[in-house]
Order: sequence, then C-alpha cells, then structure tokens
Amino acid sequence: MAFSLACSSQDSDKIVLIGVEEANRFTISTLLEKVCAVGPKVVGVNLFFFGETVQFHDAALMGSIYNCTNIVLASDLVEIPTLKGGGLEIINSLHIFASDETTGFANFLDKNLMPQYFSTFEIVDATREYHFSVHVAMMFDSLKTSDFLLHNDKVLEIDYRQGKRKFTKLTLDEILLKDFNPNVLKDKIVLVGYLGPSDEDKFITPLKANIKSSKPDMYGTEILANIILQILEE
Repeated sequence: MAFSLACSSQDSDKIVLIGVEEANRFTISTLLEKVCAVGPKVVGVNLFFFGETVQFHDAALMGSIYNCTNIVLASDLVEIPTLKGGGLEIINSLHIFASDETTGFANFLDKNLMPQYFSTFEIVDATREYHFSVHVAMMFDSLKTSDFLLHNDKVLEIDYRQGKRKFTKLTLDEILLKDFNPNVLKDKIVLVGYLGPSDEDKFITPLKANIKSSKPDMYGTEILANIILQILEE
C-alpha cells in the first residue's frame, strides 16, 4: 500500500524524490532498473547497504547499480578518534555495491543540532572527497557546478529558500505501476531515499528555529535536494 506524499509546485522541477519506505534490496533493485531505463540525467541514492542479506536480493541490487551508468551513491564521513590517529574516514555501503561507482558523503554540518551548513569537500587520505550533492549536480550540469566550486568557500550555509522550494515526491509503489508515465523522470535529477512514514532520517531545520515545536520537519533526502539546487541555481 502506497502512502500519499505531497506533490510539487513547478519551481523545483529539476528534481524528483522517490521514497522507498521499508522496501527490501530486491524491490529497490527493481525500482532502480525501472528508473534508470527511462532516461533521468542522474540518479542519486541516499541509502546505505551494510551487511549481507538474502543472496539473490544482494545480487539483484548489485546488478541494478552497475547497470545504471549515471548513479551517485551516498557515503558517510566519520571522524576518527584522536586515540586511533585522528582524521577523517569515508564509510561506504558494502563493497559489492560501492566499488567502481561514484560516491559522495551525505553529511550535514549541524549548528544547534540543526543541519545548517555543508562542506563541499573534505580531504581524506590525501584525496579530495566531494559531497554527494556536488557529485549529483556535476553530473547534471558540470559547467555550473564547476563555477560554483570555483567561486564559493568550502563550507557553506544551506540555502533553504525559506522553505519555498517544493519537490515532486513519489512512492516506490507509484513508480512500479505498469501505467507510470516515464516522462516524469526523463532528463531529471532523481533522488531515491527514505521519506517516511516514520521520522527516521528526518531533521529539525532552521526553518523551524522560531517555532516552539521539536518535531522534525524535513527528511535528509529533501535537504540534499535543496543543496543540489543551491549549487545549480547560483
């Protein structure tokens, strides 16, 4: 049963968000096969796959990732404790999913426990690792993204546009319908991630800074969408 998600206005029509609910890896692989086949400009997957599950589920997901040539996978940037040498480390999904694919860290920088800033890149093991949103924007428009990186600082405040950006949000079930219109995804940025129904991966953003409610108001995948548009709209 699909749950209803808010639909878009057209001011953010470059990006479509797809919520996967609690789907298993085989179902996610089926989703990715269908999404990648309809011709999006780039597919960003804000999901992490740790540990092995059912073998044919893992094999199906591995195949769908490898068959999608314009895919960006999320990684996690973690700080190594000083007692263990210090520095930063990139944590990827299980190696069979992440190897040879483009990955970018999806972390936000918090202030007052709110996602308020992001780092466009970090140096990890003498290598420049770029943010997930930078990789996605680069695949969509390399000239605009390169210009953005050239003319901006490394750490930037997330521009939420006062919450005015609205995105098309679809469920996995809606995408897998036989009569789904592929033009909804064609030539777009498609972000696949968790969009409910629980508050997992949901944050309180600065949009609620002056409201006395402690209820989270935005999922991580939508925050990433805001950053991607921030890069492309400058």
